[in-house]
Amino acid sequence: MPLFRGLFVRKDSARGTTPVEARKALAGMVAPLGAVGARPGLLSGGNVTGTAGWAYSVPAFHAVLTRGAADGVVLMGNDGPVTAPTDPSPTTGARIDIVYVRHADVDAGDPTSAPAVDVARGAASGSPQPPSLPAGALELARATVAATALSTQHAGVTITQSALRTALRGTPVPVRDAAERDAYRSAHLAAGGALSVRAPLSVVRDDTGVVETTSGAGWVSWPHGGLTRRFSRAATSDAQVSSGGLIGLTGGTIEGARAGVWRISGRASLYTSGSSCVGAAYVEWASGGGAPSHEFARWDLPNTGGTYPLSPCVERTIVHPGGDLMIGVGYRRDVGAFWVTGASSGLTVVEATYLGLGV
Repeated sequence: MPLFRGLFVRKDSARGTTPVEARKALAGMVAPLGAVGARPGLLSGGNVTGTAGWAYSVPAFHAVLTRGAADGVVLMGNDGPVTAPTDPSPTTGARIDIVYVRHADVDAGDPTSAPAVDVARGAASGSPQPPSLPAGALELARATVAATALSTQHAGVTITQSALRTALRGTPVPVRDAAERDAYRSAHLAAGGALSVRAPLSVVRDDTGVVETTSGAGWVSWPHGGLTRRFSRAATSDAQVSSGGLIGLTGGTIEGARAGVWRISGRASLYTSGSSCVGAAYVEWASGGGAPSHEFARWDLPNTGGTYPLSPCVERTIVHPGGDLMIGVGYRRDVGAFWVTGASSGLTVVEATYLGLGV
């Protein structure tokens, strides 16, 4: 069907718009998947929880369902809690339950055209495998049910919210992390989709809160000022440093950092005990895996015992060409020894703030 009739077009002497044509028209409003398809997923709500019995509770949600590009999409929802029964726990091993939503369709061979929330139950095993789902189903959550479980809210049941999420076309699609982001891009290309400046994919990552866009091979952060990424030293045991030159304290890599001006700043908390230390604090940065550059600020630590916070912080504004940006904060030990505070989480920090394409 090279051309299909649109929504709300009056019937002529031949026919009106068919349900499939209407669903294909609606697909154009949803985030793309392939050349003419749409990404299925939740638009809102849908977090599955356990109950005091052998059932799962599914709250209100809106969802986009599809059986493939040729069938378009079904926009459906649920305005109140729905209970999805399952079986009691297995006698041995464990099994995997998948809670899903599906909209039946008599035109596709189903006995009705009703929506339903249901549970697919896997076989019990020492290494349980997930069950398969019927065509057009959207997975909402995945639960591992151990033999020790007494109900779906018991400690023997682990529920993972596994639903894909989707969005209106042209707005960022929520994804959990870089792996889900990259899987979306791969699935889009595998289904015949194309990427360009005028037809990009955009996502917003749960793990970073950053909007990223791809129009080709890589991902770049959303081009606006004020975006800040921070890396903080984790709490560890106190550690003495009495040798070495550049001592890294904390840092990390900003994946796909936008090209433009970034301000890098670092602060630290160190202390001495039994000896003084002569040296300098520094921040470092590197673009695309290259050799790091440094900005130093003199910081000598006296032999009086006690903790010394770096004040003011070390700071440097750089022009980044785009791509991965490594940042870090550390101390250059020239003479003497110092201690790294174990409980310095939140005190030893490096951050980068995107200022825009120009200053």
